[in-house]
Amino acid sequence: MKKILLLIGMVVTILTTAFSQTVPAGMKYQAVARNTAGEIIANSPIILRIELKGAPLKGAASYYTEDHEVITNKLGLFDLVVGMGKNSKGIFNNVPWSSEDIWMAVSLKDKSNGFSAVTECRLLAVPYAFYAVTASKLTNNNNNNNIGGGPVNSANAPGVPANVWSLQGNYNSNPLYDKLGTTDYADLVMITNNIERLRITAAGNIEIKRSLKIGANLTVDS
Repeated sequence: MKKILLLIGMVVTILTTAFSQTVPAGMKYQAVARNTAGEIIANSPIILRIELKGAPLKGAASYYTEDHEVITNKLGLFDLVVGMGKNSKGIFNNVPWSSEDIWMAVSLKDKSNGFSAVTECRLLAVPYAFYAVTASKLTNNNNNNNIGGGPVNSANAPGVPANVWSLQGNYNSNPLYDKLGTTDYADLVMITNNIERLRITAAGNIEIKRSLKIGANLTVDS
């Protein structure tokens, strides 16, 4: 058999699954294994190492590494779930999906028992579930209020500089930390048909552009 050094027909899908109500289990990775001559490695066991890391131009900090033992089919195809391999470094759910560009490096174990790099690519579509989990951690670790209003230094501001609310609704939310709005001194604007309909100003006033219909009692204090 020819020495196995290369893989890849490349990533076909990245999917999320869930093993609990809040923590995603992993991403599905699928590829085709080939030898150095470019021939498909069919019906064979192979060992892969997956590493999740930062952008190469920013030092490529390594956040998580795991190994997988898989068997290719007659077409050389195999699949695995990133996040469910034999962990050798880091914690999968601590990968900073919401604050970093995450790259995935794939290496293949050769006959010398070393690992040869196969491919390294940026994960262009970060699964929402991972993004939401790490964004939530950032919020919970920095939940001070901007008491008194006024400008906030964005480098030290509470909150997360991204959209993590789901249009299908959010479950298991915590009203102590989970909020919809701004954490700096800025208005919150709601639109339909790309036209502003409602604005909650940074000072707390509510401005409505058209009619207001109330389906029950309206209580006004002060």
